[in-house]
Amino acid sequence: MMDYIEQISNQYGGEILLHDPYTGEKHENISQEIYSILQISNGISETMRLPNTNEKIEIGWII
Repeated sequence: MMDYIEQISNQYGGEILLHDPYTGEKHENISQEIYSILQISNGISETMRLPNTNEKIEIGWII
């Protein structure tokens, strides 16, 4: 599953934030691929750096 996360990271130039892993039970309407990603990160957000401070901020959800 890290391949998917690496692909996402490459797509966004490394400007992503991984959220804490999902630890709940698997629901039947979630595919195994998505569930595997969620076990690594319960969401991936796009980030950017503020020009004046270089602080990394979250700007939108990817997954």
